[in-house]
Amino acid sequence: MHPLGSAEGSKVRIHTLEFNLTVPRRERVTAATLRLYALITRDQYAYIGVERRVRLVIETQRGISLDDITPEGLVVRDTEGETSGHGVQVTVCERDIYELHNAWETFDVTSAVKYWLSHRNAPQLLQIHIESVFSTVGEGGDMDVATAPRTESEPLLLLYSNVRTRHQARQELNLMISHEYHDHHQQKRRRRRRSTTGQEEQGSSRRRRNAAELQEEESNMIWEGDMEVLGLPSQAHNSLGGRGGKGRRGRKRRAKNGCKKKPLRVDFKDIGWDKWIIAPPSYEANQCSGKCFYPLASHLSPTKHAVVQNLVHSLHPDRTSRACCVPTLLGPISLLYLEDGITTFKYDYDDMVVLECGCR
Repeated sequence: MHPLGSAEGSKVRIHTLEFNLTVPRRERVTAATLRLYALITRDQYAYIGVERRVRLVIETQRGISLDDITPEGLVVRDTEGETSGHGVQVTVCERDIYELHNAWETFDVTSAVKYWLSHRNAPQLLQIHIESVFSTVGEGGDMDVATAPRTESEPLLLLYSNVRTRHQARQELNLMISHEYHDHHQQKRRRRRRSTTGQEEQGSSRRRRNAAELQEEESNMIWEGDMEVLGLPSQAHNSLGGRGGKGRRGRKRRAKNGCKKKPLRVDFKDIGWDKWIIAPPSYEANQCSGKCFYPLASHLSPTKHAVVQNLVHSLHPDRTSRACCVPTLLGPISLLYLEDGITTFKYDYDDMVVLECGCR
């Protein structure tokens, strides 16, 4: 969106916005809304607000009938066109607004967007007409709309579509990966400046050794009944001290640290993504945590491969790791973000919330 300028008469103030919509032809736009931030100026002691009529106007090509203006049979609200130097002006939305304070206002501009998408060569210009309604209401006050780009109050055009292709899903993932890659290299440079020679490497080596020892300890926590279920000889009886004390402690620890869904709240500012994600500022992402112990329970929806891998791990821990606790069902969130400098809204931004966990 680019503001092209403003004009003001005795009773009308006009702002012109230019858009650059690029929607794939296979994607069908079902609705479009324009959000404008109304700026109210009035006497702080006045008890009445400011009322104005706001009209959104597009310019159509000469010689095009009203039926051609909106594809798919959508009817334009105002059928009275005004002739200008370039074409015919058509009102696509009109509202009377009364406010006491600054506020966001939403307008349905589906007809305008569908006209632009069906006439690719037509200029994507939208005029905002702010007109006085009554001389007795709002005297001493004024109403305008914010049009400055790259601000918190800039106009927002939101498109809604009902098509999600594999290509679109890949584009969304590539956008995230590009930001992740950029942030990763910035973090590496910061760590390199902070680290002292030798100390970080020594600590990292110690952490790797401790993690390996913990993995080996947990790998030996196999109770005798696991093998008997499959008719296999028990190899863990001695390591657990039979079915007594130590074995019960192993079973208790295993059950406590099993694979399951846990809460995880993500704040986009904390991870540096507030530069391109506008809303929401944070959300509940959830996470999968814990171990996939042998034998695998059915509620963890394991694959056949995960069952086989865990069985091999129980017999030969040095040959393979156990199956991984991962998300098996993901859900979407609604996201408002910047893509190539264009404010984009997705009602269903898929694969953002963990709904179920399992062993794979």
